[in-house]
Amino acid sequence: MPDYHIFWLAYFDCTLRRKYGRRVPLDLCIDNPKPSEFIEICKKMGLDCEYVDKRYPRAWYKPYGYILIKGVTVKKADLLKAIAKELKNLRAKSRGVTQQH
Repeated sequence: MPDYHIFWLAYFDCTLRRKYGRRVPLDLCIDNPKPSEFIEICKKMGLDCEYVDKRYPRAWYKPYGYILIKGVTVKKADLLKAIAKELKNLRAKSRGVTQQH
């Protein structure tokens, strides 16, 4: 297992269908994911990360980029869901909505 993972912002975008790169279920995705949100979540989770401004091949027309998370020891799928849940909670808090579980 590599000691880093790459998470394209497209993985978390509700406006994309899975065929175009979304990897999380609709109940965990958000509209227009922003790099600053990912950086904030990574810091909160204690992860070493950096944003790389590149185009996602399946959705080259949108300026997504990706987050490179270094020093990871967990599976990518597990980390993907954990980040998606935190993003959803962050968006809910920023809009003043309480998230129900």
